[in-house]
Amino acid sequence: MDTTSSFIRAQTLYRQQPAAKRPLPIFPILLWVCLLTMAGIFTVWTSSQVREEQYRIGELKREITDLELENHQIRGEVARLESPARLEKIAVAQIGLVYPEPGQVLSLSPGVAAEDKQVSLAQPSRSSSGN
Repeated sequence: MDTTSSFIRAQTLYRQQPAAKRPLPIFPILLWVCLLTMAGIFTVWTSSQVREEQYRIGELKREITDLELENHQIRGEVARLESPARLEKIAVAQIGLVYPEPGQVLSLSPGVAAEDKQVSLAQPSRSSSGN
């Protein structure tokens, strides 16, 4: 019984010993840490790029608004400068233009061909004025 008891005793002692610890696998842990770090860096970079583009879009929208306002003002100025009353005032006051006399105005009817009637723009036609 000596062998059996020594076997049981050895088995009991083996069970009482702490389990042997295996070393942690470093490579898979480092690989996961690197992947998570790269994912975090990518996330931060993309969010900063989105914010930068949103800032640029806001600046462009402000610039568009300013240019539309300036365009509206310029169109108003053009309309004011091209108004017939203003042009008439300038023509009379600064250039010295006068309205033509009633006999100096020549009207062409749509049925008369331009070749049939010679019209001189420099001098009014004498035949239409009654002279």
